Amino acid sequence: MSRRPHGDLVAWWNDKEKDISFAWDRQKADGHLLHCVLSAARLQPATTGPGEPVSLCGMHAHGKSFLEELLARGFDLSTLRFSVSRKKEAPDAGGA
Repeated sequence: MSRRPHGDLVAWWNDKEKDISFAWDRQKADGHLLHCVLSAARLQPATTGPGEPVSLCGMHAHGKSFLEELLARGFDLSTLRFSVSRKKEAPDAGGA
């Protein structure tokens, strides 16, 4: 797999690092998004106390990351492959 994507957002198992590697083209924020979705603890609504309603303004990290959840369910992360490409730009419709 290419380590230098062209308009792609990519994640793969890196045998040398023994971990997931990420690559992105244009926007650093895109790479950050993929890393957070796969690696960060999931956000759950914060509660104000036992039996209290959920606070709509507070969020806190809770639970396993997606990668940790995959491991717990018996998946082999060394087989992980993910890529997504940007949409192809539509040709100009002849506007002036």
